[in-house]
Amino acid sequence: MSLRPSTSPKRLSPLIAAGLIVFAGIASLLAQLFVFPGNAVDADWQRAAAHVVEAVEADDVVRVHPSWTEAPMPYLQTIGNQLNRLHHPLAEDIQGVERIWIISETDRLAEALARIPFDTAKAQLERFDTITVALVEVPASTQFPFALHEHLDQAIVTRGSGKKQEKCTNWDAQKREWQCAKRDRWLYVGESVRELDNDPRTCIYAHALPNQRVLRIEFPEVPLYETLRIRAGLDLRGARNARATQIDYRIYVDDKLLTSESIAKAASPWTAHDIDTTERTGESVRLAVEVQAEAVHGRFFCFNGWSF
Repeated sequence: MSLRPSTSPKRLSPLIAAGLIVFAGIASLLAQLFVFPGNAVDADWQRAAAHVVEAVEADDVVRVHPSWTEAPMPYLQTIGNQLNRLHHPLAEDIQGVERIWIISETDRLAEALARIPFDTAKAQLERFDTITVALVEVPASTQFPFALHEHLDQAIVTRGSGKKQEKCTNWDAQKREWQCAKRDRWLYVGESVRELDNDPRTCIYAHALPNQRVLRIEFPEVPLYETLRIRAGLDLRGARNARATQIDYRIYVDDKLLTSESIAKAASPWTAHDIDTTERTGESVRLAVEVQAEAVHGRFFCFNGWSF
């Protein structure tokens, strides 16, 4: 038997494939470090960050593009609580914001502006060579006068139906959550921030109940303007639960079923349901959301609503 290593194509092919994988990994890393970031210079990040830190105001938020870069973070520590790192922010995510500062690689500025959920044609630009700072005024039309999570304390929360219906009466003002009968780590209704559609969103957490019982959250008085928007979804952590099943939810307006939807067991959407309420502007409606699931493992359901 020969002890010489085989050089046949059949035996070498796994080694060649492994070598290509290693080469591809190194090439990808080098591309992220030197090609994709547009050769951004650290000193430019520092100058741009200093400009923003000096001028930012209390009702502003700051975005960095690309969102995955950590390059300017050491220079933004004093305003860390004003950083907005959502990949794709929605109008609902910038409520109460006056201005948006964007610190972007100059070559990627168009990408950064395209992620803002309104027209940015009038953005004020300040260039620091490889880095550009854009200042965008948030239009008043994107500020919504009513949000469900802000009025959660006024909600009526019930579990079950018929004679077995249970009303939740324990409101924790500090935690902003409803507890039923006894405190439970998972089975409560409360204001939260959950990862929905790959971004953290402010929402009303409402975990599905065991034994397919119905959980109902009703808001007795929701003022109407031109549009009533309800968003609903499943937290990404729950979507990854291997024992999960689909979850069902229903939305009612004045006890009339608006829509009945299902979320697949491994999905994490943040689906919008818009209602044209122009003809009822100035009125108020009763709004209710019901949630139910066959199995409750990881059914971290969340929803929110805005009237504008």
